[in-house]
Amino acid sequence: MRTLNQGDEDDTYASFYKSIRLACTAINSLNGYRVKNQQGHHYLTIEVAAQLMNGELKEIFEKIRRMRVKRNNVDYDFFNVSKEELLNAEKYAEAILKKVYSLINADKKQQGLL
Repeated sequence: MRTLNQGDEDDTYASFYKSIRLACTAINSLNGYRVKNQQGHHYLTIEVAAQLMNGELKEIFEKIRRMRVKRNNVDYDFFNVSKEELLNAEKYAEAILKKVYSLINADKKQQGLL
């Protein structure tokens, strides 16, 4: 991760969270599911993706659940993100994005998208 300016941590953390949420949306879509855009849809998107993964990335999903709460606190309650939380968020995003990439590659019908 590049060096951040002081004060960029919260926005960067939110961006990692968004990439994770979008990766979960991709997992759901690849399995034929779509979560409606309504109150609680971020929570449901992550939970459906975790269920579809059948325990794979279990520890990552547990950390993503905590990350979702933290991101909500940062966005609405003005909490701050620590350097450690930011580095962990980067790891979680990388893990789930790698999984989505492998799922797309595994699906022969999807290979034309890459």
